[in-house]
Amino acid sequence: MHYSDKYNFYCFLGGRIETGETHLDALIREVKEEAGLIVKPQSVKEFGTVTEIRKDLFKEGIYEKHEYFYTCDVEDTVVDQHMTQSEIEWGFRLVYISLDEAIRGNESSQQDIIEAQTHVLRLLLHI
Repeated sequence: MHYSDKYNFYCFLGGRIETGETHLDALIREVKEEAGLIVKPQSVKEFGTVTEIRKDLFKEGIYEKHEYFYTCDVEDTVVDQHMTQSEIEWGFRLVYISLDEAIRGNESSQQDIIEAQTHVLRLLLHI
């Protein structure tokens, strides 16, 4: 998972699907960029989707986001990360943490932007 040193929460790796990309292409690219990990494509399994609709926290209006969640295995090799400027500013770093610890951490962080992420962590406890 990614941990934000600036905002004290855990979230899944991910990002936008670029024009012409499949979901699998985006997953492989984002995991490599954000964590320096190489996804084993044959291991990817769809876990589910979350649609988040709420008041926008940063501007007037409604915020709507569709998130797609997958499980996968990665190679042992680690390559250089290529995070965005905002990911760097938020202090994101890769951490290996239990589901219970990530849930407790997110519940104590009181960040509204991670409610959907925390919900998915709870669902993962049951698989």
